[in-house]
Amino acid sequence: MYNLECASGDSVSRLHRIVKCFIGRSVKGKKFLQSSTLQRSCNSNEDELRDIRSRWPEVLSRTLMDALVNNFKKNTSSTELTTSICTSCAETMLKVQSWTVPIAEIDLTILRWPDYHECGETDDNST
Repeated sequence: MYNLECASGDSVSRLHRIVKCFIGRSVKGKKFLQSSTLQRSCNSNEDELRDIRSRWPEVLSRTLMDALVNNFKKNTSSTELTTSICTSCAETMLKVQSWTVPIAEIDLTILRWPDYHECGETDDNST
């Protein structure tokens, strides 16, 4: 396939040297191509960086600045940062991320102890 010349009686170390020389000859000169490709990509990055540096610091438009300030005020206001404690897991969470469930919607039977007996109910097996 690659036309490597070797005899059937060659040792493994001889075959290793032949393959090593072949690889060395086939790679020769390709490092320059790789380095020049890398250099071109670095040059394009440098051009882009020079362009950014020439425009920096860039003055923001008034509408963008107002939007950023309003967003900051909204997200750091006391109503947004008010916390509450979750009654089911006892973790502190933001009030805006919590919700209230009416007691009528909660199945309270899941909160009973397994050995809980209703008032007036007797255990027939205890006799």
